[in-house]
Amino acid sequence: MSYQYSSTRGTAQLVELTVKSQPQTQAPGVECAGREVDSIVGVADGNRLDPLQQAFITADAFQFGFCSSGQIMSLKALFEANPAPTDADIRRAFSGNLCRCGAYQNNVQAARRARDESCVAA
Repeated sequence: MSYQYSSTRGTAQLVELTVKSQPQTQAPGVECAGREVDSIVGVADGNRLDPLQQAFITADAFQFGFCSSGQIMSLKALFEANPAPTDADIRRAFSGNLCRCGAYQNNVQAARRARDESCVAA
């Protein structure tokens, strides 16, 4: 299982992933043992970026990139549950992700681009 740490402070290390039975989950890595998960590592198809990853690049939604994997995984879970989310749905999906550089508007723009171009696979 591969995952990216979203916090390395203290003893609680959260991972950015989608637990198959609980989309949009942030959980301590040890709680995911034995469970099927998706992570940012498996989003691209070989050298071909996922449409959400490409939308983030096009919308300049990457600043430092530290929070980007969590943002993309949250959106992947959202789009799987609802292929045509409203702007409010998109903002709600981001609510559990802290972006220190403040790229939220570009993240929302990337999600809108993916939604409007219908390029997100359900």
